[in-house]
Amino acid sequence: MKAIALLIVLLLASFSAHAQFTVIDHANVAQNIRQLVQLELQFARQLEELTEARLQVESLTGHYGIGELLNGDIHRAARRYTPTSWRDTLRILEAGGLPGSVADVQAVYGERSEALAIIGADEYNALNPNAPNAQAFERRRDTNLASQAIAEATFDDTQARMTNYETLMRQIDASENAKSTADLQARIAAENGTSLADLIRLQSVQLQQVSAVEAQQLVDETNMKRQTQFQDFPFGELPTD
Repeated sequence: MKAIALLIVLLLASFSAHAQFTVIDHANVAQNIRQLVQLELQFARQLEELTEARLQVESLTGHYGIGELLNGDIHRAARRYTPTSWRDTLRILEAGGLPGSVADVQAVYGERSEALAIIGADEYNALNPNAPNAQAFERRRDTNLASQAIAEATFDDTQARMTNYETLMRQIDASENAKSTADLQARIAAENGTSLADLIRLQSVQLQQVSAVEAQQLVDETNMKRQTQFQDFPFGELPTD
């Protein structure tokens, strides 16, 4: 608007200086001024629309780092508190150089093993520790100890997981726009996925316990059945012929 006012002053000054030589069409000058004012208003509106469009694009495409929220190296390591396979879990006392969260499970496993002092295959069947009944008993023992350690680690992690959820929920009110809100929703969904993974892990551990007990029962029942037919084979060793 300042530019329009300056233009009007210059025009009037020019007209005054040349009034003795030129006939001024005041109506035409006024019309031109109105057109200039209208053009400036249109330009201002278009600039506002472009600014709003840019902000809308940024709100849909911006990066806010939500994916790294509560997902640093420490958090990722804490979620991996068991070995990568069940066989490695049963042999966890033999492993060395384990990361912090897995080492915690190893410590609980060792504590429970020492406290309960459950015998191994060599004591269960001193004549033949490799016999099926001895191996079934030892696997049942190891499965029970591993299950206790994993269940305790999962329970201990519950408070930290609740804290993570509370932190994510507080971020909802701090979301800047639609994109950051969508990113936060995706992050919460990912956290739900890790919780579901823990639930699946516990269910798998429970199934391992049940199957270990059933396996030992099947071996014992097989031995009892065959003992009625064969009297001269070592305890716990199934005849193959």
